[in-house]
Amino acid sequence: VDRRIVTSGQAEWLLSRDTLALNGQFSVDEGLFDFTRADAPALSSDVEVLRAQPVEAVDGDTAASPGATSRRVALDLRVALGERLRIRGRGIDAGLRGELHITSPENRLAVNGTVQAVDGTYAAYGQKLTIDRGVFRFNGPLESPRLDIEATRPNIDVRVGVIVAGNAQDPRIRLFSEPDMSDTDKLSWLV
Repeated sequence: VDRRIVTSGQAEWLLSRDTLALNGQFSVDEGLFDFTRADAPALSSDVEVLRAQPVEAVDGDTAASPGATSRRVALDLRVALGERLRIRGRGIDAGLRGELHITSPENRLAVNGTVQAVDGTYAAYGQKLTIDRGVFRFNGPLESPRLDIEATRPNIDVRVGVIVAGNAQDPRIRLFSEPDMSDTDKLSWLV
């Protein structure tokens, strides 16, 4: 119940000896990713995973197992996030909107598009900050979108908050205020 997604759309799937292809368009009708309850599922400590070992060739080299082939992956998926997709956990509670184009150039997953956080809050510095702007721009690998996030403390006389920018792998975080003041004063107003 804490991680679900309902989609609609259509796609064509092609599986041949050399190629795995998936082309289509999907729309997220509704969804929730709630990470507040626990981390990702894990195997119990008494479970042991055994993986198939490569077959030894006669001359001592490792040979591929029978029937194993390397297929070219050709993805061309468009995903619209709709109006009812929400993410919760790790301090964030926000709706997600946007459109993504998922491809596989040179058999590597690539994502292009923009996702926006709407009607969101972020818990930081002991406060529930309002997400005024939350934009994630994807242009290549899924794990490294560009961030453009601004979250402010609501209901105070001074506009003060946090700006997160840069790459998701190496974000730059800074405090801001209107009117401008020292970092100590910004933090004081924020906390």
